[in-house]
Amino acid sequence: MLVSARRCNEYRGTGLAHPVLKSLEGTQEKWIIDVLYAFNAGDLNKFNQYSPQWAEWDDLQKHKDFLMGKIRLLSLMEVGLLFLADLC
Repeated sequence: MLVSARRCNEYRGTGLAHPVLKSLEGTQEKWIIDVLYAFNAGDLNKFNQYSPQWAEWDDLQKHKDFLMGKIRLLSLMEVGLLFLADLC
């Protein structure tokens, strides 16, 4: 049981590194990978580029305002980190 608990937690916090995403490469669902990376990077333009695909998912559409607020915060954090990196 301890081994399975470790295995479940192996990818906690690193969802973008999870092997299940690699299984989507080369499929019609590859856009999911792109959306997740765009979301994680705070890339609003790229995220919105895939809105026709994710808008078909009821759960994502239902929480669209929350997701847009979160991606805006991630975008702001990215800008702040770039600014700090330029200062160093």
